[in-house]
Amino acid sequence: MHGVIPCSVSAVNGSAEPEKLLLMAALTGTSLNFDFIYEEAAELKDTEFDTLFYANYERWTDTAAAEYRLLEPVLKDVSGSFIEKYSVSDDGQTASAVYANGSEIKVNFGENTIIHNGKLIELDKYAEEGGFTF
Repeated sequence: MHGVIPCSVSAVNGSAEPEKLLLMAALTGTSLNFDFIYEEAAELKDTEFDTLFYANYERWTDTAAAEYRLLEPVLKDVSGSFIEKYSVSDDGQTASAVYANGSEIKVNFGENTIIHNGKLIELDKYAEEGGFTF
């Protein structure tokens, strides 16, 4: 559906593997998504919203902004372009996508890297406990 309708990944801050989700978003040209709430998580205890225990905005706005800035050039480049070729290695550690506009994105899930049109992005250089920093 890429190139036809806008779509996003599930909430990055709700994922047990946020780096993998970020890599998949880059690979597939999919927008990032975060769940945010204003109140402290303790206010949600024993309510229908207690599953949002992770979503207090104060802990995530800097990380979300940094991750959006990191992926913005990649996503802008492939926005509206169809994926023409998609492949995953036998061991599942690497994957690549070639888009109709000629852009190519490769990710390495084991090394947490993205190669976008030959430019290497190493997620581990930006990561710190609890999120990203730039």
